[in-house]
Amino acid sequence: MLAAAGLLLAGMPQPAVIVAYNVEKTTSAALAAGGHGPGTLLGNFLEDAVTALGGSIQRWEPVLDGTAYHLRVHVTYP
Repeated sequence: MLAAAGLLLAGMPQPAVIVAYNVEKTTSAALAAGGHGPGTLLGNFLEDAVTALGGSIQRWEPVLDGTAYHLRVHVTYP
């Protein structure tokens, strides 16, 4: 998984929080409708990255910043 490899190369092998800024429009629409991220295009991407890092998502946190959504996932590791 490319995102996980990038985090590893950046020296962040077990980030506690991963944030996706300015999410794409289908995920943004799902968040605006009250969703939290799982099952969306970006949510699936973040889930794959967290799995590749050996973690699991503890909490999803959609953040509305003006007119743009960001999506945070809080990660735990065994």
